[in-house]
Parts: sequence; structure tokens; C-alpha cells
Amino acid sequence: MKCWSVPQFESVPSKIRVALPACPVDAYLMMANLGWQEYLDGRKDFDCVLSIDSKVDSDVVEQLETLAWRTFSEVQIITYPTAPIPVWPNGPNWAFQQTARYMSNSTRAWYWMESDCFPIRSGWLDVLNSEYQSCGKPMMGPIVQGMGHCNGTAIYPANFPRLSPSSMTCTDYAWDGLMYKDTIHLTHNASHLMYHIWGVDNNRAMPTGGSPAHFRTWEDVERWVDPNAVVIHRCKDASFADRMFERLMRIKNNEI
Repeated sequence: MKCWSVPQFESVPSKIRVALPACPVDAYLMMANLGWQEYLDGRKDFDCVLSIDSKVDSDVVEQLETLAWRTFSEVQIITYPTAPIPVWPNGPNWAFQQTARYMSNSTRAWYWMESDCFPIRSGWLDVLNSEYQSCGKPMMGPIVQGMGHCNGTAIYPANFPRLSPSSMTCTDYAWDGLMYKDTIHLTHNASHLMYHIWGVDNNRAMPTGGSPAHFRTWEDVERWVDPNAVVIHRCKDASFADRMFERLMRIKNNEI
């Protein structure tokens, strides 16, 4: 079992957990995400926690749970009350904070995998887990080019609430920007594996700004995505997974 080089940090078990948040706005996108995960790898030998806003319909929660059991070896569900102010950044902050508090009851590191963060290829979670276990730092994620902070879709240690208390109470400022001063020196830059694209401008992938990426064709995937990465953040409409599935079907049918 690997121990951090800095004494105050806890050691972690061999495998990270995956936290999958869902609110009324993005629950159906998370369904599409889990379906794509199942297609790529089937049932993985990893645990997940479904972190669900209390306003998500019960039948949707049941569908999410069914899909999660098809893709993970163990599934836990936690439900948190809807944020007092559910819009960005208050809503995402609230969801992350509720989940981080729950995760702090364990010693397990965890990956905050939002619904718009899609795997690129099979074995993606094994790759991330291996990189994390060998990186020697308690956090791992993509450092946003031009801004210098770690994007929130990252891997966190169980004791994150103690590392960045201000991130656990912020409302009007996104937690990933706020945690910079507390945790950037504790963060392994995994941009080569966790590809970050905030938007598209003039047909170019942008780390900040631009319109949300919509992958209309396979050429968009080739143009905007690093093929060496194993996950991409962000795609708000599942079009990335749609194009990837179409490509794999064409290869299977010997069409390309």
C-alpha cells in the first residue's frame, strides 16, 4: 500500500472509487455516460458512489442504479438535499461538497466524474488508477492551460475537506478555482490522460471559453481530442460517445 511522501496525508487502498453525481439537469446524460462505459468495458472491478440530488425522480434513480451495477462491482447511493441556489456555480459546488463530506468517512481516494466526462477507450479506469497510485501526490487531474488550476473533474484523497476547507463552504465561486491555493502543490498534472476541452472556437478546441463542444462528425473527434488520453471533459450532449460508438461499429463491420 502506497504512502504519500508528505507525512500528514493518509495512505490509500489499491483502487480508487468513482463518484458519479446526478441532478435533474444532467441525470439523463449520466445514463448515456454509463451506457458508454458498459459498452467499453462491461462490468469493471471498481466501486462507485451515485451521488443523487433529492429532486431526481425515483424512476430515474432506479435506472441509474441498474446501469451502475452493469458497469461497477459495487454501487452505493447517497442522496443530498437540493442546493439552496441550484444554478452554477452554487449548484455544482453544493453537489461536490456533499459528496466530499461523505467520502471523507472512508480512507479511499475517489474520482469526481461528472456526467459530461466521458471515457475515450477501454481500460480507462485502470490507467487512471495506476497513474494515481504511482504519482506520489494526493490529488490528480488536468491542469487548465492558461489558468493554472486543476479542473474539478479530478481524483481526490478522502481527507480533501481538511486540505481545502474553503472549497467546502464556497457558494458564488467555483470550488476548483478556489482550491488552487490549498492544493495545487499537492496535485499531479494528468492532462495527458484526462483531456480537458472547455469549448470550441473557430473550430479549435479551447481549454477556456468557446461554445460547448458538439461532435457532429468523426473528423471533429480527430480534430479536437488527444488520442493518447483516456477520458475527455467536457461534452454536454453525449455526442462524443455517439461518434465513438459509430466508429467502433464501422470497424467491427469492416467498413473502414
